[in-house]
Amino acid sequence: MKSQSAFTLVELLIVIGIVAVLSSVVILVINPTQVNKQSRDSQRMAELGTINSAIAYYVSLGYTQTGTTNTVYTSLPSAQADCSDLGLPALPAGWDYACVTSANYRKIDGTGWIPVDFTQAQSAAGALFTSLPIDPVNTVAGGLYYTYVKGSWALSAALESTKYLADNAVNDGGATTTRYEIGGGGDDLATNQAWTAAVEAEAATVVADGLIHWWKTDEGTGSSCDDFIDSNDGTIGGTYAWTTRTKEDSSTVPAVGMTNNGYINVGTNADFLFGSNEFTIDWWMENSRSGIYPISKNTTPWQFYVDNSPLLLAPIQAEPQEPYSVSEPTDGTWHHFVYVRQYDPVGASRLYIDGVSHTTTGTADPHALTATGELVFGNLSWNLAYGISGAMQSIKIYNRALTSDEVLQNYNAEK
Repeated sequence: MKSQSAFTLVELLIVIGIVAVLSSVVILVINPTQVNKQSRDSQRMAELGTINSAIAYYVSLGYTQTGTTNTVYTSLPSAQADCSDLGLPALPAGWDYACVTSANYRKIDGTGWIPVDFTQAQSAAGALFTSLPIDPVNTVAGGLYYTYVKGSWALSAALESTKYLADNAVNDGGATTTRYEIGGGGDDLATNQAWTAAVEAEAATVVADGLIHWWKTDEGTGSSCDDFIDSNDGTIGGTYAWTTRTKEDSSTVPAVGMTNNGYINVGTNADFLFGSNEFTIDWWMENSRSGIYPISKNTTPWQFYVDNSPLLLAPIQAEPQEPYSVSEPTDGTWHHFVYVRQYDPVGASRLYIDGVSHTTTGTADPHALTATGELVFGNLSWNLAYGISGAMQSIKIYNRALTSDEVLQNYNAEK
């Protein structure tokens, strides 16, 4: 008679425990977000390689129609030939963008986003491709689109994953470490001055991952502040006047100037019920007044308060507050502010001013932010006597906590 063996309950529990531990290790090691980003980056590099080979073959056959000089052709479709409706980064003087319509942008006969008639080379080389490749995301935010510049031609794509940024974007010989660059210039793309000027402008893009609202304040006139990402447009009120912010390169961008009782009201939205979730608010501000509230929300209020003393308080709802030991920025000059809200561990929330991180000196757990009223920038939403005396520009909300590198990326992109 054969004896039969079986797992005991204790053995089963041990095996289940081991499997659980191994599963958690696998999840930590195989970061699904990074895996998806790596997959898209791999596709980008492969597609740009295919386009690069096709252009090289086209040129080798003696064809010379490869577009217009000092023009950045993008894979983004637009009804405007100069892409002026897309909000692309400003190019250097003498440079222009070029876009084609959604009906044509993937055509390979020279009317697509790359102005090269690949059909002329198809018969000799066989099928190069049936439609022009485009970025797998293909959006302005984050610079996730392909570009082409003629001459000793150059192609580029923004990379998302840590792996490919380090392995490829940094070492491709190009002008920037955030975009993969390939072209007729070979490994010496950085010496192509025209290409360098164009790609550096393209690389100056803000972080796109998790960006759910962006009031660019780029209207320059009127009383509306359009939400570039969503349809949650804001209304400007009180004492305000459109002004400008001068950037590091001496270019100017529109901004909303406010004097004491001015404000930008973006209303109510489920996205603003932050609760205990992580989030980030990013904005540029010029202010010369103490005791002001750049961000506020009611009912059951919380607010971001700049006190009269050299102490900056982050969003608070009742108690406890989140104090930050940092000098009060009321010097009347432009500064970049980023508030990163985190709940675990205590004191994990951070405030950045001009890319420099400041940790809270608070020692208690922060309250969940459950206020349901209107979200207002530049003033106290329930008492409009505490507004800034200055201006605000480019206000963003992310549904996650930005890293210090991402905060610095946004600062450098817009400074």
